[in-house]
Amino acid sequence: IVLNGDDFAYGDAAPTLHRIAQQDTAALRAERLGAGADDWDEWWAAAEAEPSLADVVARRTAAWGPELHVAPPKVSATFHLETLRNAGFTEVGTVWQYLEDYVVYGVR
Repeated sequence: IVLNGDDFAYGDAAPTLHRIAQQDTAALRAERLGAGADDWDEWWAAAEAEPSLADVVARRTAAWGPELHVAPPKVSATFHLETLRNAGFTEVGTVWQYLEDYVVYGVR
């Protein structure tokens, strides 16, 4: 079993839902950052400063190399599910979804 939780774009297939999701994300981000939550870079800077995470941080850096701080393009949940099927997972689906935030699964 594999689980993948990420932001999957509605994109051109559902422009109204995509717009609503973008507005919701912006409002939530502003609320949480305003309450003192770390942004992505601050969170990783704190992780990198934590000695007990040195091995994990080193492996992440080695795996991603110079692309570490470049956000990959968003793709659809359909793309992820089809990719799981192509990788040999015979059962795939969505476990949870809130707008463009998903958890998808695959079972071999």
